[in-house]
Amino acid sequence: MNAVVNTPCMLHNVPSRSGVDITPAVLSYLAEHKNLWALKEASGSIDNFLQYRQSNHDTQMFSGEDGLMSHLTALGATGVVSVVANVCKIR
Repeated sequence: MNAVVNTPCMLHNVPSRSGVDITPAVLSYLAEHKNLWALKEASGSIDNFLQYRQSNHDTQMFSGEDGLMSHLTALGATGVVSVVANVCKIR
């Protein structure tokens, strides 16, 4: 694949907002792109996360669901891209 820019990119799988779920096959294809470094998985499906993990070992995975953060971290998520962090201010 030819890259137009050299900026690292994190894909966001948020089907509730986009109306489209990124399939493991699509992620496997895109994993070959030099700019892809991570996926935010916010479908709410642990099964989706496990399928991504199995087919894309080198792509870092982040939980995009605050409620599933501990579960996905235990299954290999690198961290969380938190929704709550966008609205919470910690003093």
